[in-house]
Amino acid sequence: MASLVERKLPIVIVNFLDKLMIQSILWWLFVAFLTLSLIIFIGFYLRGAFRDRIRYKVKHAPRPEEPQFPYTLASITNSFITDGIITDFWNEAAAIQRARLDAISKARHNWTFGNGTADLSRFKFRNFNLNSKDEDNDQGNKHNLMLVVPGANPRIRFSPIQAFKYNSILCARKRIWLASPYFLPDDNSIDLLVAAKQDGVDVRILTTSIRSDKKAVYYASFEHYGKLLKGGVAIYEFQP
Repeated sequence: MASLVERKLPIVIVNFLDKLMIQSILWWLFVAFLTLSLIIFIGFYLRGAFRDRIRYKVKHAPRPEEPQFPYTLASITNSFITDGIITDFWNEAAAIQRARLDAISKARHNWTFGNGTADLSRFKFRNFNLNSKDEDNDQGNKHNLMLVVPGANPRIRFSPIQAFKYNSILCARKRIWLASPYFLPDDNSIDLLVAAKQDGVDVRILTTSIRSDKKAVYYASFEHYGKLLKGGVAIYEFQP
């Protein structure tokens, strides 16, 4: 009898230690999870994720043909004003990449950040005159004013591209024609497009169809059609 008790006692102690170890591991995993969640929460809080998003309301928006329009839009969206020649349009990813590399290889000036310092010599900038012809261009192509909108590192409460889109819609007077393979507008964009349509602007959207290579994106996009169609916005689905 005594021998049997002695045999059971070590087994009970081992089982108890195993449970204690498991409980300790689970406890530290729980603490780590809470710590990580708190860090993520604080990070999002500091970036304004839990604050009310800005709703755009603009008074006396400049018309696109007014001289101050591009400069106003550039100031609001942190964009860089330049000009260029429209040479072609591309709709395939491979063709777009080739065009980018070709444009980079033919660039007259490059901005370098040697030792952390940007070289912004005055000769790299010239006065904008959209009706003039480039002296170095023997084809005499017309220069068009362009805005280069920063697209990297978007913030939760401010995105230059989003601000550019909102204000472009607000300033439109004749037409708004949008083309996007993955059309996923937010509520603010939908309200602005419907309001533009009600103000007499020709609003049309060209997007993907059921033949899209990403079906989930198409169905998510389709969910936004209702309010837009009800507001009179024309939506076209590309049928390759």
